[in-house]
Amino acid sequence: MSEKLVTKGIVLRATATKEADYILNILTDSLGQIAVVARGARRKGSRIAAGSELLAFSELVLYQRGNWYYLDEASTISLFDGIRQDIELLSLASYFAEFRKTFPASRLRRFSDAKRKRWRNFVRKARPRQRQT
Repeated sequence: MSEKLVTKGIVLRATATKEADYILNILTDSLGQIAVVARGARRKGSRIAAGSELLAFSELVLYQRGNWYYLDEASTISLFDGIRQDIELLSLASYFAEFRKTFPASRLRRFSDAKRKRWRNFVRKARPRQRQT
């Protein structure tokens, strides 16, 4: 097994493959957009199941074998419950995930600062609010 790599990323797409596996399209902070094989993620009680859900933001431990990255561990940072509970926000987030998956990275770099600021505000509003006790 090759050296393990730790990175943060958000799942843009999860495609079921084989009996219990997923192929995940993940947008990471250090590697950009990559395809990752999550072996056993669909099994009941899998330790990587939560980190393999659509729009899950996680700290990921990956290793590379050949041209593929494989998910070894996933520590969920946020599942964005605020988005999942609102159908309009979920639709918008799914749209952006598909948009990012198909849009060339070179064109994304040309986004204006105003558009980036709007996206950050959208994500902040979608985060679950902490209840004060």
